[in-house]
Amino acid sequence: MYAVTGVDEQSRFQVLIDSNNNLDVSDEEPFESAAYSNMFNSPETGTIRLIQFERYLNRKVVKATSKLAIWRSADEIKISFPLYAQATFPESGERIAVVATNCANPNFINSVATVLTDSMMQRAKEPGKRVWTRGMSKEGEYLSINQETYKYAGVDLLRQVIRLKKMNRNDTLYSTQRGFLAPPFTAVEFTTQKPLSLSSLRGKYVLLDFWGTWCTPCRAEMPSLKRAYEQFDRSQVEFVGIVTNDTPEKLRQYLDQEKITWPQLHSDEADKIAEAYQVNSYPTTVLLDPQGKVVLTHISGQNLPQVLYQLTKSKN
Repeated sequence: MYAVTGVDEQSRFQVLIDSNNNLDVSDEEPFESAAYSNMFNSPETGTIRLIQFERYLNRKVVKATSKLAIWRSADEIKISFPLYAQATFPESGERIAVVATNCANPNFINSVATVLTDSMMQRAKEPGKRVWTRGMSKEGEYLSINQETYKYAGVDLLRQVIRLKKMNRNDTLYSTQRGFLAPPFTAVEFTTQKPLSLSSLRGKYVLLDFWGTWCTPCRAEMPSLKRAYEQFDRSQVEFVGIVTNDTPEKLRQYLDQEKITWPQLHSDEADKIAEAYQVNSYPTTVLLDPQGKVVLTHISGQNLPQVLYQLTKSKN
């Protein structure tokens, strides 16, 4: 699909989208796109356009349409495909919503799913309100339907269905979803070079911090994490840093410079842990309870002391 940008006689930034994919924009109407800084509050009619394309379905090439969102950023445009679909669970008729999180591709790559409730539908219809995807189940995570647990395995576009795998009730399931046991690991601690296992930290609240010295937001969080770490006894709370895409030299220098004393995991072992926890943005934090179950994810260093205080207080 082609897009053309330019300035009209009134010096307004205009966009032309080849919405019917005929390699000709002379049959298209120019429009102004909303500013990128307002992408979450732009009225739909100002940023959304329907485009046509072809896809392979049931052994045939068929025509399809998709919404394309366009925003202006300086002298260029940014685009995304805000994809959403519904499926019906055959045994109970419950509706399952599927949302694409990789907005650069109209094929539900890296989608998330959730059981759709009436309150969610109502919220989605209210002006200025939205249903956030952060709490939904990623591919490989679990959905609870009719008191049974299913693993969400993504979308099968050829068959136009979503894939669910029913789990055995006797199986021990690991996930970064709230209430699930966190994926176990054993790795070598960077400073001491001694083995550290997640199971050895049972009995404490544990904050897993996925970060790197190359990550500016990660470094910005460190002062808050240090203050939080100093406020709690090690018998109650422990932090573990999981450092990826970094060199030993840079990590050692940063730890010494910032006087960071909690355990750190590094190298290929850390990469495997990040993969098991499906980390795709940094920093990512996962807070575990003393039984090793996930309490919260994506908690900021600024809010961490209050959360830990409430948790440790209730434990006592």
